[in-house]
Amino acid sequence: MLKKFSRLIFTSSLVCSSLISPAIANEGETNCRCEQERHKGIYISTAGGYSLSGLTGNLGIGYDFGHIRTEIDYTKAGSDFSGSYPFKTDDYEIEYWTKVSISTDTTVATVLWDIPLTKKFYPSLGLGIGRTYLDLSGSTGYQETYKFLGIKIEDEDDEDFKINGWGRVLKLRSGLTYKINKKTDMFVQADLNQISD
Repeated sequence: MLKKFSRLIFTSSLVCSSLISPAIANEGETNCRCEQERHKGIYISTAGGYSLSGLTGNLGIGYDFGHIRTEIDYTKAGSDFSGSYPFKTDDYEIEYWTKVSISTDTTVATVLWDIPLTKKFYPSLGLGIGRTYLDLSGSTGYQETYKFLGIKIEDEDDEDFKINGWGRVLKLRSGLTYKINKKTDMFVQADLNQISD
């Protein structure tokens, strides 16, 4: 059951992880069809945001060929979650609880197409493949209280779990870039990740 639970957490935290991340990238000229060609060459990008796995940070290095870019990026995400479910009657009370800590480390190589629309704005579409490492740990348990022959009885139990391992990532990325100046872009992106063993 914990294996199914961990896969559910793993999949739900990474699949559809939308990373809304304002970032700065060292890129060149405008991407407009009718204007000069963009600056080609190496660039570095950084990003931060929030995904279903928690707080997320990203660092990437890429090469801009014009309207096509290649990028290798590393993403670190993680958070702690907890929850409880109480049930109570006159003579019986129980509370189930779960505490989970999740951390992911993902490296993906992506090919991106920058669609030339205007001088300042251009959307991007990308497809990537890579690896991710999941570290999921926590505990689950219950605490119950009831009366038996007028005597109050308390019982509790908990179980710790730890699941970790590697998985393959297939990434679909979409983004919108705003050109601040000749060398600096700011962008917002969303990543859809599919994870498999």
